[in-house]
Amino acid sequence: MIKVEKFKEIKDEVEQAVEELFEFAKNNEKDKNDYYLFLANCYYVPKEDDKIEYIESYSEYVIDYSIDRLIDYDRIAFLTRYINSYYSFSELDKTTDELEAVTIEMMIYTHIWEADNFLKQLKQILNLCLNKEYDWKVKAPNSENGESKQKFIREELKDKFKIYTASGLMGEDECKELGLNYEVVYNSAEKSSVTDSKELLKYFLENDIELIFFVGGDGTARDVYSVIEDKIAVIGVPAGVKIHSPVYGNTPEQAGSLLFEVINGVELPVIEKDVVDIDEDAFRNDRVEVRLYGYLKVPFDQRYLQNKKSQTPQSDSDAQVSIACDIIDDMKDDILSDEVLGLGEFMDFNAVIQKDDIALDKILLARNHKKIIDGHSPNLFGKDLNAYVCGGIDTDHECSTLKEMEDRISRGIYVQLRQGSACHNLKALIPGINEFNFRRCLLCSDDRQPKTIFEEGHLEYHLKTLVRAGISPVKAVAMATINVSDCYGLKDRGMIAPGKRADLVIFDDLYEFSVSSVFILGEEVARDGNYLRETKRYDISEVSDTVHLDNFKKEMLQMRLKSDNIFAIEMIAGGVLSKKTKIKVKRDNELFVFDKDIDACKCAVIERHHNTGKVGLGIIKGYGIKSGAIAASVAHDSHNIICIGVNDDDMYTAIEKVRENGGGFALARDGKILESLSLPVAGLMSDLSGEEVSKRLLSLHKKAVNELGVNESLEPVMSLTFMSLTVIPEIKLTARGVFDIFENRFIDIEAE
Repeated sequence: MIKVEKFKEIKDEVEQAVEELFEFAKNNEKDKNDYYLFLANCYYVPKEDDKIEYIESYSEYVIDYSIDRLIDYDRIAFLTRYINSYYSFSELDKTTDELEAVTIEMMIYTHIWEADNFLKQLKQILNLCLNKEYDWKVKAPNSENGESKQKFIREELKDKFKIYTASGLMGEDECKELGLNYEVVYNSAEKSSVTDSKELLKYFLENDIELIFFVGGDGTARDVYSVIEDKIAVIGVPAGVKIHSPVYGNTPEQAGSLLFEVINGVELPVIEKDVVDIDEDAFRNDRVEVRLYGYLKVPFDQRYLQNKKSQTPQSDSDAQVSIACDIIDDMKDDILSDEVLGLGEFMDFNAVIQKDDIALDKILLARNHKKIIDGHSPNLFGKDLNAYVCGGIDTDHECSTLKEMEDRISRGIYVQLRQGSACHNLKALIPGINEFNFRRCLLCSDDRQPKTIFEEGHLEYHLKTLVRAGISPVKAVAMATINVSDCYGLKDRGMIAPGKRADLVIFDDLYEFSVSSVFILGEEVARDGNYLRETKRYDISEVSDTVHLDNFKKEMLQMRLKSDNIFAIEMIAGGVLSKKTKIKVKRDNELFVFDKDIDACKCAVIERHHNTGKVGLGIIKGYGIKSGAIAASVAHDSHNIICIGVNDDDMYTAIEKVRENGGGFALARDGKILESLSLPVAGLMSDLSGEEVSKRLLSLHKKAVNELGVNESLEPVMSLTFMSLTVIPEIKLTARGVFDIFENRFIDIEAE
């Protein structure tokens, strides 16, 4: 029996499903009036069939023909009275729930399964969904003639597809019982095994099967992958003890709903989903270690598919090892080149500290060839910092506090005093400079945008800031010249002396540091802000067209949450660090909903290089956006699409503009693009002049703050692009989900 609470739950699901069905039917009608004919209950009623005397002037095409409906209602009333009388509920010890359950079950049965009017309407709306003409003469099955209502409904679908299956329990028995259109292509043993499954899969692979519908758990998914890999799309029906792989429907019923969409030609993206399984030996020892075995392609509809279970770093270990080994092999030849100064920005400090073989192999390769190794160690202290330095790290540009600066200089590290567009660390670190350590200090811009350069300058801004803070011009200039050449082993430059390169910058003074001339190798190349050499434009076709989003759909932006309490990525103004913050958000039917009174907005990262359809979703706090959305193809270091916004429509509009432009930045609000900047060179660089890029960025930034409400203490674009960099604490967002840097793993964002 159905309890009241359960029925209310079912009722909400049914109402949502019906609403979606009606909307789909309306959008897919063949003729513009078919949907309204359906709503008006229109039928062709010949005079001889009519139960009411016909008026001669009336048409046989009847609007609001309700005879069948009235008969159904009378039947329901009669059966309700009958069942109450038959069971004598007033005399039995029955609860209210039990009474209501029986009544509801009878009403459901009589009204849906036995009602001609309902069956006719069901067939009509199915016709609309399938882009068929409105059927004025639609008929319901007649049980008096021995017609099966179950068969009647099934017949609408079964001719649309054919099932290829194995004999007996491996599929044939079910197909036979359901009366489906099928063919047995493999005769399995009486007691089937994995071998039978793999042989059947081989047949599918060799015969261009369009979709594999299979039942099982993670072990079955592994077996399927071992044969077909990513060559055929699949839908998994969950029926195993272990279900970690997101290739399965949430329930068998929802797997069937997804299949129904595929059969009926609903256009769905086909994306790669992980095939994972737990280590059973580890599990028996109270450890959950999830391993990645590969990827299967799945028709994607977020409503029906499971999410991937929380994973440990080991889940991708095989893939990581394979990629890293290839990189190391490629490095062996490149590292010998005089044009390669060193190993740039070794960001995976956790791997170094934990003595990861692959990380240490890369470092040793560079060290053995006397190459410098740039570091990256935000919020690293004590023994962890010691271990990182022992690994062979020479520099660090992630210092934001005096303690970090002092800790690194005391361990022999060169500290790069950073002042970029998003990260403003220079002024905070100036008090730490003294006559004993200044030779270990370098000036660094790091992600300084054209608009910042045109407004403030480049390294001359650093020099001016140092001098005005009381640092001598000689020491300041040393940090920009000889200190850098010493650090990176550039023996032929860094000072004005015989035998050195004549790379010179001429200043008007040592306070404002206005540049009058620039020389390279003794030749003047710039004067009074004008470049003197000829400029050439190069063909960018080989590095354009890098935004691939064919398998991305707007529905992928829907964010389902099991709890109102979640872990958000809190942005910190003046830098690129973030905090892991627990907040309470608003939901509607489990979907995240933006609330202007809550400092929380949705962020999405979409894989754009290989068309995988992978989308990671998270919540950002502190960005301040109040309307619209911002999207970018610059998202360190994978440079996937990153988008933040208050609603899915505007987020999708901004993302589509970035795709259309071949990369870049875009602002959207109310379905319209407010501003955009195309970056067609690998989705990272512009082919416009620096002046034009600066002008466009300035406009984009102003609109982000003034029209979208972005926090004016942030650099709107550059701050956003760092939210995907998984080596800067505490948590960041990738196309695979939210990553906790300190825990070194992907996490579920639900806090409860």
